Amino acid sequence: MKTDFTRRILRLLLFAAVVPLLAACAGDEPQPGPQPNPAPVPPPSEVAGRTVLVYMVARNSLGSYEFDSDDLEEMKAAARDGAFGSNRLLVFHSRHGEAPALKEVSRAGIKVLKRYASDFVAVDEENMRSVIVDARMWAPAEHYGIVLWSHANGWLQTGIKSAAPQHRSFGDDSGRSMNVTALARVLGGQDFDFVYFDCCFMGGVEVAYELRDVTPRIAASVSELPSAGMPYHLTLPYLMADEADLDGAARATFNSYNALTGNARTCTMSVIDTSGLPALADAVRGIYECHPRLEKDAMERLQQYVSYNDRRFYGLFYDLGHYLKELTASSHEMLPLYSAAVEALDNCVVYKANTPYLWQRDAYNSAAYEVKIDWHCGLSTYVMQSPQSAANKGYDELSWYRDVTSVLF
Repeated sequence: MKTDFTRRILRLLLFAAVVPLLAACAGDEPQPGPQPNPAPVPPPSEVAGRTVLVYMVARNSLGSYEFDSDDLEEMKAAARDGAFGSNRLLVFHSRHGEAPALKEVSRAGIKVLKRYASDFVAVDEENMRSVIVDARMWAPAEHYGIVLWSHANGWLQTGIKSAAPQHRSFGDDSGRSMNVTALARVLGGQDFDFVYFDCCFMGGVEVAYELRDVTPRIAASVSELPSAGMPYHLTLPYLMADEADLDGAARATFNSYNALTGNARTCTMSVIDTSGLPALADAVRGIYECHPRLEKDAMERLQQYVSYNDRRFYGLFYDLGHYLKELTASSHEMLPLYSAAVEALDNCVVYKANTPYLWQRDAYNSAAYEVKIDWHCGLSTYVMQSPQSAANKGYDELSWYRDVTSVLF
């Protein structure tokens, strides 16, 4: 009985496997029900010298005001001007009212390569990783760079845990965001030779240190950036070169804003060589191990970078160089430690620039929002004032806290 039953089961399984094949070969009768759309397969492609992926997360206020559309027009203009050469620019575009799509910008315009599900969450780790895989399949290259486009709030470890759009690290996808620790996991091992943050507050030492093994160079701003962000028609000639010039792209962004007047003249930009970050961590830890403290008046003097629209982030982003200067100013014994930290900073920050003010007062802007920039070392930092400060917005989850700041108390 066991043998006969087994044979009958095998026949049924064989019949079930063969019938669909016969039906598929017949081809003279339409198949009932909807047929799934197969995922598009990228055609064979020559290996380019460089592919740049712009990861554009625009299901937020930036997308509502169509800053994403403006930037795509700048990309098209750069392509028409021949800025790409034989290299390729891909854009993952998550925007209001549309399913996310992977697109290519070229002289011919914009072509959709692949669409994703309408509920595709752009700041989910696995989803972001899958987009990077898709980009490599569609546009294989010898070198890759990535531009991260969205809202952002530096080191704050409050994405993932909260749907509130005002609490984010990188990205704002309908209120959801990605912590910088998660971003480091996604980008790790991807061989991006640069990361350009076209978003606010990502020029922090905590962010750079978290990404120290991800990429050799990072371009970012220690402060809030205007909503228009990077001027792509000016920066892509630098980013799309076989040997990408990240300094040139950051300089082009800064110069475009520095040439404006009044409230519109607001920008900070930095380029960080991540190979120097371990030495910087050692030098700063050497200062912190002496357990220096700042008095209230010194804290009030510290250069900090604040948001134009949201004062809840007051006290989260201070200039690292100014902080180290104030910590060591009253002790002759600490001057060699400060000198070592300054040297390490100079080796890390290969480009830095700032306008005289952030959000300078003019006819349309009150003095309440104006920030005078007296110090700009190119990296910001959070200032812990007590051991309890470590729990603020998940600061103690960061590598910089574990390796450096934890010794302060």
